[in-house]
Amino acid sequence: LHSGVRQYLHRMIICLGDELLKYIPMAVSLLLKDCQSHDIQEFIPLINQLITKYQSKISPFLQEVFVPVVDNIITCLNKPYDPQDTEELRDRVNLQKSYYLFINSLAVNEVTCVIA
Repeated sequence: LHSGVRQYLHRMIICLGDELLKYIPMAVSLLLKDCQSHDIQEFIPLINQLITKYQSKISPFLQEVFVPVVDNIITCLNKPYDPQDTEELRDRVNLQKSYYLFINSLAVNEVTCVIA
């Protein structure tokens, strides 16, 4: 279900423009519930697309969602895992890369005010 909603939102960002902004908080809050490492990793490109498209228009929303997103990422990265499990290790590395891309997107689009 998460995957379908994410794909739908990716398409709607392009089609609806600013009309979509009023639906983003509810959709994102639902996407952040019960996230696994893979879910949050796939969520980051959506939030990056929102940041790139709406920049300062979305900064109030980003201020609300920044801590929960980062908290989910840190929680996933801090879970114990078997170092011999190469798939889990790869997921962790990819999640960390996604986190760096998220921070980079904030900086490049000049919405670093959400970090403060």
